[in-house]
Amino acid sequence: MRSVGIAAVLALTLAYPIRPSHGRESTAPRIVAIDAGRQDSLLVCTIRLEGVPDRRSRDTLASGLPAALSIALMFEDENGRIVHSGRVSVRLEPDLLGAAVRVRTPLWESTLSDLSALQASLETLGPLPVAELADLGGAGRIHALLAIHPLAPDEVAWARDLLTGEVEEAPDGRREVSVGVGTLFRYFLGRGDRTQWVSEARSDELQLDRLEAASPALER
Repeated sequence: MRSVGIAAVLALTLAYPIRPSHGRESTAPRIVAIDAGRQDSLLVCTIRLEGVPDRRSRDTLASGLPAALSIALMFEDENGRIVHSGRVSVRLEPDLLGAAVRVRTPLWESTLSDLSALQASLETLGPLPVAELADLGGAGRIHALLAIHPLAPDEVAWARDLLTGEVEEAPDGRREVSVGVGTLFRYFLGRGDRTQWVSEARSDELQLDRLEAASPALER
């Protein structure tokens, strides 16, 4: 009986049909290059990407649910030792009333008109915070790893709870989201919580006292 109730809840909350991507991925998600700069006392970087968002993330966004990227950013000294490490979350949030997608990072936010504009924007993602320059010494490299979350991490627990009957709506109270039982099982259930990195790259060696100022992190 519980499964019947869950199906009924999901059917009532449908508002945006999933528009699946057809064909194979033209480019696998990867980090192409890392460009460093400084912003006040902070080391920042801009990451150039290909194949992002991937097919599953595009399907999620088209259905009205958020996707996300995780980017681990480490600064390694001249001997390859990690001096500082951290993680940046980039959240991709669709506008439930239209095709626009909001990109949220720790330093800036941007609204793109549709998924095509989003993909073009993510080819150059930054500035992203790495570390305080005072903590890093004189020289080294930025080491970056990329992970893709077809469903933003804070939505995963809600999706699981919805299917088990624990809750009936999203954490922010939204009910107008397109979620199908098959989609949720295919993407999320049975998967571990360990981050799966899909690409990594290192910058050229940096002389920190010679870094140029990065573009201001303004709302876009």
